[in-house]
Amino acid sequence: MAHNASVSSLKDIFIVLGSLYALLLIIAIVQLFRIHQIRKFPIRRFSTQKTFLFLLSLTCLLRTVFFFVITFVETNSTFDMGKFSVEPFTMIDDFGCITFFTTFCLLILFWIEIVYHSRNKTRTYRAKVRPIFLVLILIVYVLQVAIWVLIYTLKNHRELVDKIDNTFYSVLSLGAGLGFFYYGIKLTLKLRRNPINSPGKKRKLIEVILFTLLCTACFIGRSLIFLTISFYRNLDINYINVFIYYGITEILPSVFVIILFRKMPPRKSIVHESIRVESGEYDSVQVMGINDDLETSKQPLLSTNTSTSTSTTTTNTNTEKEKKKKKGIKSIFK
Repeated sequence: MAHNASVSSLKDIFIVLGSLYALLLIIAIVQLFRIHQIRKFPIRRFSTQKTFLFLLSLTCLLRTVFFFVITFVETNSTFDMGKFSVEPFTMIDDFGCITFFTTFCLLILFWIEIVYHSRNKTRTYRAKVRPIFLVLILIVYVLQVAIWVLIYTLKNHRELVDKIDNTFYSVLSLGAGLGFFYYGIKLTLKLRRNPINSPGKKRKLIEVILFTLLCTACFIGRSLIFLTISFYRNLDINYINVFIYYGITEILPSVFVIILFRKMPPRKSIVHESIRVESGEYDSVQVMGINDDLETSKQPLLSTNTSTSTSTTTTNTNTEKEKKKKKGIKSIFK
């Protein structure tokens, strides 16, 4: 196929991708509904897990509608790996990209919060890190809107605008990949410092490592794809390239995250239950942490609350310095 393939020649792969996104949409909505029913929280109380599933559902909905519309609506549009000759198609595709980016940035932000809280720097996180992170996300949306304006106003320079758009997403994907890599390593090292004395805890450590490697590879690979289609003009548009572009870099990490989040979060009474630290038992909070509202479950998530007898023993046997070290790290194993 040529560098610009007609949409009609790619209908089969678009139907496959639309069906896969529709399946992910159904799974994410069902999981979101089940979590909301179990937790008995009001709709306004959105936990990190609920927010992630909501954004993932929005991304899958946009992708599903998009692929079936361009498949069954007669159009003479051409496809150039995420860019269409019809401007509205390009905007809808970009909107799916930006919501996907936001969804996984939420996970990076959550990992950042875990790292800062384990160092007893929660105030720094709330006062500086989180606001800066959210401002950066807002700037990303502003830049995306500016690019859409350029797409409509500079139709005679469409190739240049598309190159700017692709470079923009290449930088975003590279930043997300490096974010997963950096904070994934920090979280992995923090988990390894905790006693790993059960198969469940080892499994959670492996899940963090696999998730870090997968997201790093997918987002950096996505960055390279955007750079390639911007500056390598001899790239053929075929089924394989289209599936790699959407299936490997978007659907695969989404499926992996849904698998990790398949288990229902524990009830509130279980999460706040006192536990024994010396015996190696921990609160039922999963490593991905997407099972509690961060504002209401901060202490159970990242601090060790022992029973009365355990606290007495710890006070008699440990110095103040040792207690501070233990207080800063909370196991996030299930």
